[in-house]
Amino acid sequence: MLHSVGVHDQLVERSLTTRRYTARSGSGALLTTAGPPPAIERHGHWGIVPRADLVELLGAARADVERRDGRVVALEEHRAGAVALLDDGTTLEGDLLVGADGVGSAVRTGLLGPQARHDTGWSCATWWIDSADHPAALGETVEFWGAGTFIGAYPLPRTRLPHRRRSLVGRARPPRPGAGCVVPSAEPDCPPTACCPPPSAELTLWPMTDVRSDRWIGDRVALLGDAATAFLPTAGMGASMALESAAALADELSRCDAAQVPNALRLYERWRRSRVERAQRQSRMLARALFTSSHLCARLRNGLVARAPAGLLLGPLLRDLEEPV
Repeated sequence: MLHSVGVHDQLVERSLTTRRYTARSGSGALLTTAGPPPAIERHGHWGIVPRADLVELLGAARADVERRDGRVVALEEHRAGAVALLDDGTTLEGDLLVGADGVGSAVRTGLLGPQARHDTGWSCATWWIDSADHPAALGETVEFWGAGTFIGAYPLPRTRLPHRRRSLVGRARPPRPGAGCVVPSAEPDCPPTACCPPPSAELTLWPMTDVRSDRWIGDRVALLGDAATAFLPTAGMGASMALESAAALADELSRCDAAQVPNALRLYERWRRSRVERAQRQSRMLARALFTSSHLCARLRNGLVARAPAGLLLGPLLRDLEEPV
């Protein structure tokens, strides 16, 4: 899909190649470490890129697209099309409304009403650290799997970030009563202090929740990406599933005229839904393994990870890469 819109090479240029993945216990003991398996490498580039760069490149791929500010606050379907009301008072009308407005989708709510959230009970705080403080080598992602805490440090290229290459760090914990934000604290089961945020760091709080829509479509409205089936970050598959679904929807629409849009949407949902929901189940299963406050469960989990080959941990991802979209 990235090749088809002409942004693949630019995205690779802006990314940092993933050279190694390492998992450690909460106290820093090595559990597993490995480079990219050949089974992944033959499918293409494996790297990390800032989300803002991905959005910018995709947005610039079609300069002829009209862009407006505003968020959908109400929608209406009729026999020949859909009408959307934006929060600035603007009304837009077209043959089809695609809701790709994320986990808090207003289009989804307008189409289906409130949908139940799947809540892990955890939240994650994220921040940036200088590359010199990253707890691993260049291009190495490292995660610390503790009991009651999880920390991941993910290196990114300098691209739009000032001065030096930096690393994104996220720490997930069960919420403390009355706490507005989740921050690291001194405790025995804690990785190197280099991962801790500098005093000037801006912490972003990320509740570990997702949503699964009861359905993806109306007659003239389609949900896409996190608006249809939202992902926890644990499997790292949310953006990929959204890009695949966008390509599938575009393919179905390319074979119809305006009158046949409802049938194209039915085919789109039938084509994509089972694959996306299966990937969501994988991310939820991994979240249950990572987000545990039980020291016994954490020791059992870490013991299994230390004995399992890296290829086994990547099994679900490899299977999805091998299957046709």
